[in-house]
Amino acid sequence: MCGIFGFHLNRRLSDIDVKNGKKYLDLLSHRGPDNTGFFVQKDIGLFIGHKRLSIIDVTDKSNQPMQIGDETIAYNGEIYNYIEIKKELMKSGEKFSSDGDTEILLRSWKKWGIKSLDKLDGMYSFALFSNNRINLITDPFGEKPLYYIKTNDGLYFSSEPKPLADMLNLRKIMTNDQVLKFMILGHLDHEDTGYEGLIKIPPATHISSDKNYKIIQNKYWKTEKVVKESDLKKSLSNNDLDDITNILIDSIKFRLRSDVPKVLFLSSGVDSSLIASIISKEIKDDILSLTVGFNNNSVNDESKKSKSIAKTLNLQHITINSNENTIDDRNISLIDIYGEPIANLTAIPSFQMSAIARQYAKVAISGIGGDEIFFGYNRYENLYKWRALLSVNKRFFNFLNIPIKLFKSNSALSKIINEDSRLFFHSIRNYRAWSWMKNLRNFHQTVDQFIEYDSKNLISNARLLDLNHTMPYSFIPAIERSSMKASLEVRTPFLSRKLFEKTTNIHPYLFLNNGSKSIQKIILSRFFPDYDFSTPKQGFNYPINSYLGGKKKPANIPGIKDEEINYIWEKKNEFSWDNLALRISILDEFISK
Repeated sequence: MCGIFGFHLNRRLSDIDVKNGKKYLDLLSHRGPDNTGFFVQKDIGLFIGHKRLSIIDVTDKSNQPMQIGDETIAYNGEIYNYIEIKKELMKSGEKFSSDGDTEILLRSWKKWGIKSLDKLDGMYSFALFSNNRINLITDPFGEKPLYYIKTNDGLYFSSEPKPLADMLNLRKIMTNDQVLKFMILGHLDHEDTGYEGLIKIPPATHISSDKNYKIIQNKYWKTEKVVKESDLKKSLSNNDLDDITNILIDSIKFRLRSDVPKVLFLSSGVDSSLIASIISKEIKDDILSLTVGFNNNSVNDESKKSKSIAKTLNLQHITINSNENTIDDRNISLIDIYGEPIANLTAIPSFQMSAIARQYAKVAISGIGGDEIFFGYNRYENLYKWRALLSVNKRFFNFLNIPIKLFKSNSALSKIINEDSRLFFHSIRNYRAWSWMKNLRNFHQTVDQFIEYDSKNLISNARLLDLNHTMPYSFIPAIERSSMKASLEVRTPFLSRKLFEKTTNIHPYLFLNNGSKSIQKIILSRFFPDYDFSTPKQGFNYPINSYLGGKKKPANIPGIKDEEINYIWEKKNEFSWDNLALRISILDEFISK
């Protein structure tokens, strides 16, 4: 886990350019405190910088940027199956000078090019210079961030927005449309970072810039695999369950590979308990499990049950009670953590937990992604329970206490009723504020932009929304930025291409016919038959009112009238409206900071 920063300009680099490159690379020191490296070729306008957090092969041989022949790479993340790929490369005569995954990644690219990405099991983003071309690549689920901007003098890239925003003095820009998207979703998508011209590279994407600095973008893998309803598995055999279990076991095994100490984030939930039970009963890795007890009542405290789970599984375990004064809500800035507007408060307790874990290890194993892969969110279960009502639109919306007349006047919202919109799920969550939001300018056009999936199954579309938008632009940044701020690498066994592809061929109803995560619970019972499934699902959430308590009312938000801001702020302690109040507060902080 590291930080990368660089640029490829259409002119010769000056000494000032190189000095600035090193200066702004230092803004990523928290991502990689173990080593700083840079590769400079002034004549061709190239600067590639790297901040390293040493995890695999901690020797100098794996420092970066790494060069083999005419190709140079700066890489952030981990290739978990690097040993298997190395063996494949050695069969063809490749020789290696290090024991790390960076060299495997670079040699794989040299041998197979873009096809090498199909061999990787990992989280990664990297910049690779080859044939006078910059290649920028992100992993399948967007676990490792990478931003770029094209200017008149060339291409710039960075693991976080701040180095680019500061170096290029980027203008903050929040158009009415961007504000609208943020109010609906609580985050922006890849092209709308809040900075003029700055783009976050989407998951599973390859960006290349040729000698004329023309940008070419390709998607090398898609979650939107269209499986005909008739082809989905309608029942599960023991062989199917064995396949899913074995894929998950391998995923966990690979993510336990480390040359430095590691911990398991253990809560009382199904996701981390399943990982813990497989580690204990199948892999038998002597990992330390860690639970942070939040004693200020701001975050769900699962320390007692997780301690009991660890004891049953014979795992080493420590419970650390957080000090409620560790983070002062009045001083914490989500913009400082994210570097861009994201309304996800999970970053606050996640940073606190990561800072504590960093005292024991450099690597943490997390259950993130289990809800998306195994259909674990309450909304999936609710959609399953309500599937009969969904075919009777008027009855359904009356059930939600939403006036049906709100949805009759435009094509976009009629598509919501007909199960085609990814924003449908947000309309349910924020339905009390929906009638206000629909009056925002360009609301209908904005909703139309999110209607693109071919699946007619509403639950499958909900999952795709989470995997393609909520996860890479909200959930993952919450843990990725907060953990990297503490110089901790977080690994996620559930975010595996193989696991996703296997579960995508199974009808969603099979995951929900015995409550949420039905299949996952069957697998957990194989390793942990005494697990208590009666405990209600608890999210790792930070209360909105705790965050807003020390905040002033926003002054001015583009596209939202002063009286509307006043109205939202007055209702900030009410369900549904609290989300909107949080979002205008974060927009205000971003614009004014």
